[in-house]
Amino acid sequence: MPFLNLILWPLSLNYQVVVYVRNMLYDWGWIKSVTPKVKTLVVGNLSVGGSGKTPMVEFLLRHWRSSDQLAVLSRGYGRKTKGFRLLSSQDNAQTVGDEAFQLYSAFKERAIFAVCANRVHAIERLSSAHLLDVILLDDAFQHRKIRATKNILLTPYAPVFYEDHYLPLGTLRDHKNQVKRAQVVVVTKCPKTFSKSEAILIEQQVRKRHDVPVFFTYNGYNEAFLAELSTSTGARIALITGLANGDRLYNDLIERGVSLTFFKKPDHYNYKKKDLDVLRAFDLVLTTSKDDVKLRTLWSDDLPPRKIVEVEHGFLFNRSEAFLELLSK
Repeated sequence: MPFLNLILWPLSLNYQVVVYVRNMLYDWGWIKSVTPKVKTLVVGNLSVGGSGKTPMVEFLLRHWRSSDQLAVLSRGYGRKTKGFRLLSSQDNAQTVGDEAFQLYSAFKERAIFAVCANRVHAIERLSSAHLLDVILLDDAFQHRKIRATKNILLTPYAPVFYEDHYLPLGTLRDHKNQVKRAQVVVVTKCPKTFSKSEAILIEQQVRKRHDVPVFFTYNGYNEAFLAELSTSTGARIALITGLANGDRLYNDLIERGVSLTFFKKPDHYNYKKKDLDVLRAFDLVLTTSKDDVKLRTLWSDDLPPRKIVEVEHGFLFNRSEAFLELLSK
C-alpha cells in the first residue's frame, strides 16, 4: 500500500463508521423520516459527483409520460440565495445554482423547478401550491429526512460502488450497505466496448448486496456534430468545463477523433472574465450545459463561437422502456 494510502486509510475507516452510525439512527427510527403524500423519485449516488445525476434528471424530463405534472427539486448548490425559491425568468446560476438553472433553462416548459436545502419543507410548499403527480429530487439520496417513493441509485462504471473506498481514500460519501434503500441501480458511463457478459458479472455483484433491478448506460452524444468536428482539420478547438469528472468527457471526445485543448476547472467553478482570455487563441470553444449557464453571461463578441456538447444517458441492451416502466409503477 502506498505511503499516502497508509495515512488516508484510518481517516477513511473513521468516515465509514460515521456514515454507518448516521444511517443506523434513521433505520432504527431514532431520527425520523417523512413520507410525502406526492410521488417522489430520488436521483442520487453513494459517491461524490461524476455519476451523471443531472443528465438522469434530464432523461426523465424528456421521456416521462407527458400527462403527468412534474416538479424538480434541487438543493441549489453554490447559489447566493437562501431558503425556498421557485425558479423564474428572473433567476440565473448565481441565484439558484448552476445545475438547477441548467435544468430550468432547458425544461421550464415541462416542469416546475425549485431549490431548497430543506427538502421536507420544499415538498410541502410545492404540494400545497401545485397539483403535482411526481417530484424529482436531484441529489437527495443522503437526505434521509425524506422517505421517497423510489430511489434511483447511480454508480459510475469505474469504479462501481462496491469496488470503491470511503472518503478521503476513495470517493464514497455514503455507506455501501445503503444500496438496500434503492429500488433500482443504474451503472453509468459504461465504455463503448461494454459487453453483456460483463454486465451480468456486475449485476451479480450488486444483487449479492441487494436484489434490485440493474441497468447500464453510456454517455450518448450528438455523434453527427462530433463527426463534423473530427474532420475539421486545422481548426483550433478548446474544451472548458467545471465538472466533477471532466476527464471522462475529454477522453470521449478524443476517442471520437476530435483534436482539442482541455481547460479543466473544479466542479461548480464560478468563471471569471480573466478565465476566458486564453480562449481567444481558438476557433471554437466546446463546453457543457452546466458550464454554459455561467459562461454565457461573460461571453463577449471578440471570443470564438461557443458550442455545447450535449450528453444524455443511453441505455444499453435496449432497456430504456423497461427502466421507465419500473419507475412509473
